[in-house]
Amino acid sequence: MTIEETVKFFLAHTVNMSGGIASDYFCGMTNNPERRRKEHGALRLLAKTNCGNKDCARSLMRELEKAGFDVDPDIMSGQDDSVHVYVYKKSKLTMQRLAKTVSISFQKRWYDEDHLEDLPQTNGIYCCFSCNRRLENNTYQNSKPLYIGLAANGFKNRIDGHKSKDHDLWKKNQKMGADKQLVYAIAEFDNEILQTVEAALICENDTPENTEYRDGYQGEYHTITVNTEGYRDGLKGSVTATFEGK
Repeated sequence: MTIEETVKFFLAHTVNMSGGIASDYFCGMTNNPERRRKEHGALRLLAKTNCGNKDCARSLMRELEKAGFDVDPDIMSGQDDSVHVYVYKKSKLTMQRLAKTVSISFQKRWYDEDHLEDLPQTNGIYCCFSCNRRLENNTYQNSKPLYIGLAANGFKNRIDGHKSKDHDLWKKNQKMGADKQLVYAIAEFDNEILQTVEAALICENDTPENTEYRDGYQGEYHTITVNTEGYRDGLKGSVTATFEGK
């Protein structure tokens, strides 16, 4: 269906079928419609569609707004896979603007450049730190968080890519001498909102080697709080990121 046809499809399954006006119904975009339905507290979704890509989903949302629907104001937010657009009828029990709190825990073992082969093929969030090359009491010293990322296909696979493409540049940017090294900390978090968590951590920690999200958070929730536990060192213990702008 074209975007115009999809708007008519949404109208047919809401106003034309159940009555009322378009603003009685709320439209949003997500990577998981069933999870989102539960989070909104809606009994059921009256219509939904897979737009295929995020830009198409945003365009559909704008047209649904023009048609009079109550549309999630965070149209420009979401994850890269927030391609599903949905609609439900609002009630006193539904919540339209959503917030979320999650916790992640960084493992005790960190991985320096000589031991990246030991990284597991699990998924989650990682942080690259610059540290002294010399350890004291078997502990990395003077660590500074440089880059936060997500691993959706294994930590080892993702970080191997940094080793070949980014390490030399990061060291140059940070003016790292021979007495410094790069070390990775990992926090397992195999969850479909992994990109949302990554975006919040980057935005609020302002890690210097990240480019995306440093100027603003985007994600599946209008506001997300990420509590960071374990061996996080220079990372903030708790961050709250809010999407600003439409």
